[in-house]
Amino acid sequence: MFTGEFRHAIDGKGRVAVPARFRAELATGVAAELKPERAGAVFYDLACFRALAGDRKGALASLRAAVEKGFRDVTLVETDPDLASLRGEKSYLAIIGELKKPTN
Repeated sequence: MFTGEFRHAIDGKGRVAVPARFRAELATGVAAELKPERAGAVFYDLACFRALAGDRKGALASLRAAVEKGFRDVTLVETDPDLASLRGEKSYLAIIGELKKPTN
């Protein structure tokens, strides 16, 4: 789930300090584990967050994870203004194509 290296640090209250670049992914992973039936929606929300933050690559990876975890609302994906910055990306178009395929 995580890539990169960092040193753990304990703050003045005895809490582990998590680098900012890992916080959203950590929170998403924990939420998905606690409520697996909502994992797709959790990763969709992360995709929106990342897209709004300008992280297109991360947003597309999170959107892909959302679909893999059961998120299927293609209409929302196509109309959500949070994802507007992704709409010209090949990966985005591939995800839309996958969502539009008939399911058995």
